[in-house]
Amino acid sequence: MPALLVAISLTALLTSVQRVRELSDRVAQLLPGELGAPGALRTLAEAGTSLDPLGVVLRWCRCRSTARGCAGRCCASPPAGTG
Repeated sequence: MPALLVAISLTALLTSVQRVRELSDRVAQLLPGELGAPGALRTLAEAGTSLDPLGVVLRWCRCRSTARGCAGRCCASPPAGTG
């Protein structure tokens, strides 16, 4: 997930936060609601667009460092208070 957060954050920097959230809402409408996928996508988009540049760097470094030692940790949820 850290790589997705970085990608969403960088996309928001290149376009706008509003545009990323609009597009994620449109994609969320296509996902099956029974599984909670629309809400998960909206939460991911909100988290990614709320990262500041330092948060992006920290997320990317965490993903890179944990991917070398334990690939599963790269997909772990972010620590409390960081995103």
